[in-house]
Amino acid sequence: VRAMFINENQYIGIGTNAPASILDINSTSGSIINTRYTTTNNLSSNLVLQKSKNATNLGNGAVTDGEVIGRLVWKSNNGSGYNLNSSSEIRAEQVGNASASNNGSRLVFATTPLGNTTFQDRMTIVDNGNVGIGTTAPVSKLEVNGASTNTSAFNAAASTSIDYTKSNLAYTTASPGAFTVTGMKDG
Repeated sequence: VRAMFINENQYIGIGTNAPASILDINSTSGSIINTRYTTTNNLSSNLVLQKSKNATNLGNGAVTDGEVIGRLVWKSNNGSGYNLNSSSEIRAEQVGNASASNNGSRLVFATTPLGNTTFQDRMTIVDNGNVGIGTTAPVSKLEVNGASTNTSAFNAAASTSIDYTKSNLAYTTASPGAFTVTGMKDG
């Protein structure tokens, strides 16, 4: 295997003579990309994914609402080849039509359940910063569609006073009767 190979489609292979995409890297070392960036200002290493709707390379064309801007995709090998669908992915989607005054976007995190071949959206961070788990349109800072648990609940012991400023999940071992509840929020 040559160190680098360019085929007739102008696909570049590093560690492979049969590149299957524009850049195809084959490594058995475990680390494929290692970026380093040194400077005196506050910049850092970047991996930049850009999308244009123009058919020509490097041309300008506005991305429209709902389109995928970029994706990080993980695929597993099933013994006969790599699965066609993503096993997991993080993708950025355009919110509203892109323009000089609109860079609106959302991030979607997806995984594939055991015994399935199609990934499912699990968590979404929308353009206003709201986070949805089990929903793609959260209306508050955190919205969970389904059951949720809190591993660090406030234990009021045998007290009849429960303070929800200590945790959003609180309990007492006191017998049922009159209780004082503080720190609950409206809504």
